[in-house]
Amino acid sequence: MASSGRGSISLAAVRSKGLPRLKDSTLVQLTSLSDRVYSLDMSDGKSTLVTDVGIQKVLKQCPFLKTVKMSRSFYLSDESFASLGIHCKNLTSISLDGCFTLTDTALKEISGGCPLLQELNISQCSKVSDEGVCAVATGCPDLKRFRLDQCVKVTDVGIIALAEYCTNLEYLHMLSCSLTDAGIIHLKKLQKLQVLDLSNVTQLSPRCLEAVAVNCPRLETLCVSLNRAVDDKCMRAIALGCPLLRCLSCVACGLTDTGLQYLGKYARNLERLDVAWCGDITDAGIIAISETGSSLRYLGFMRCGQVTMETIEGLLEQFPHIQYSNFILESRKLLERAEQAGFLCQSDDE
Repeated sequence: MASSGRGSISLAAVRSKGLPRLKDSTLVQLTSLSDRVYSLDMSDGKSTLVTDVGIQKVLKQCPFLKTVKMSRSFYLSDESFASLGIHCKNLTSISLDGCFTLTDTALKEISGGCPLLQELNISQCSKVSDEGVCAVATGCPDLKRFRLDQCVKVTDVGIIALAEYCTNLEYLHMLSCSLTDAGIIHLKKLQKLQVLDLSNVTQLSPRCLEAVAVNCPRLETLCVSLNRAVDDKCMRAIALGCPLLRCLSCVACGLTDTGLQYLGKYARNLERLDVAWCGDITDAGIIAISETGSSLRYLGFMRCGQVTMETIEGLLEQFPHIQYSNFILESRKLLERAEQAGFLCQSDDE
């Protein structure tokens, strides 16, 4: 708990780890000390003694809340989440990731009652479907950051609504959602997008990804991992269409050395690249992007079996500003840290 000035109190530090015996009565009393409680963090609160009754009382007496974090609060009922929309009309940021009990019903209540919402995280809320996402789209037009990773019931219908109504979106994570090209193609309307994660969206075609990339010129971070259809031609389109791109994750994609050559040549601001498990990449591709990627600072190629340590050893000397990462290099770092911490000792025979 930290004070934010006379007549105001912030509960941003109230967590189950720090207050394992926190009860409803104590939480209600704390939040009643001020009529200007702006932040509440009850994430990972399973080990506390707080219940739905306490949470709902607190939300009712804290109408000026702007930020609420209830991540992994799967001990709470849908009614508690719905109370956010009923009582807290000034909320701009809500984190409900890992709240398995959250349903479309509560999400519709939140969306209808929190028109100022700019940031929402409902990742791993497996009961949420297109109905809830469409409510968010129409009720929260100022939304800028939205995470719905692993919301497997969310399909093209929900994403089309987001692209239509939430045109200010800058950050969108949809890892493992049930999407196809028919919905994803609408993301090209979101020209303010800076961060986009479409990892493990296996029905995404490279041509659709190209169309989105060239229409989202502000993209700085793009994750399209776990999709073998993402190919070299796609890399060329992304590099040319996204001049501000700084971070790119293509783990387990269909890239070859040619794709790395395109990135090195055209993605002039690329700083971080991960191509782990891209088995067709060889020494030639790693050398090419190291030599031409003027901004490159990190290159991950875990389990790229055709890349030899002989080549990597040479690149480590030639390009010390680049952090290379594979299994052997990461193992070395781990052993070095263990030795520095005193966990490794030389044997008597040495």
